[in-house]
Amino acid sequence: MNTRQISLPPPDKKGGMSLAEAISGRESIRDFAPKPLSLSQLSQMLWATQGITDASWGRRAVPSAGATYPLEIFALCGENCVEKVGAGIYHYDVASHSLTLFYKGDFRRELA
Repeated sequence: MNTRQISLPPPDKKGGMSLAEAISGRESIRDFAPKPLSLSQLSQMLWATQGITDASWGRRAVPSAGATYPLEIFALCGENCVEKVGAGIYHYDVASHSLTLFYKGDFRRELA
């Protein structure tokens, strides 16, 4: 296991669109732009899955019975999928809002 750690940019906690607007504008897309996600976009998605919203109480972006938060989040990144992030499987460290490389390499085909 490689312990390379990547600090993520702080998440946007204000948002730019209301929930109603997001639901109204939702559509399925199957043709994606051939450009990588930014590190800020990945940061925002990871924060939305388990990120801390209130550090003093340890509250997170998702509910959890008894505040146990039993889920661990991993990001699988392929070559040129996220700017400044190499191919590999990364663990999302909620406390430090960072990624830790677990396995180096592009595992998308094996996962599919």
